[in-house]
Amino acid sequence: MIAFAIAPLWIVLYAILFGIMAWTHTDPILSEMTAAELIGTAGAAGFTVAYILMVIAGLPCHLLLKAKRLERLHHYVISAFVCGVALRFISIAATWLWIAYQDNLQFGIVGKELRDAVLHQPTRLLIFGLVGALVGATFWLIARPDLQQSTKD
Repeated sequence: MIAFAIAPLWIVLYAILFGIMAWTHTDPILSEMTAAELIGTAGAAGFTVAYILMVIAGLPCHLLLKAKRLERLHHYVISAFVCGVALRFISIAATWLWIAYQDNLQFGIVGKELRDAVLHQPTRLLIFGLVGALVGATFWLIARPDLQQSTKD
């Protein structure tokens, strides 16, 4: 389905923009890369992540919405926003669990980082919700599940 191929490109675009704006200033290896190398690396990473997330989260979300007959634009936008925030929440937790394990830190650091993300730096979560909402809206605009006849009718 073409919607599954096109919609995740927002994630690739976000990865490239994030790579250009943030990585070049903070990472000693990436700061040595040319613009073309940075865009290629961020694009490849974003592409890989985008389509894995589309299979892990997007497809099940779409199938659930279809099963429940929630086929309007706002259903897809809200669901994709929630998926984006939830996936970022999980990635923060997984990252800090790994760091705590590797550096022999207390696992309480995970709760602190999640609390900081929610209370003090909500953009750490919400930007992924926004990208998710763009993916959901794009998917809906291409697939138009509201116009497809259901097999249950």
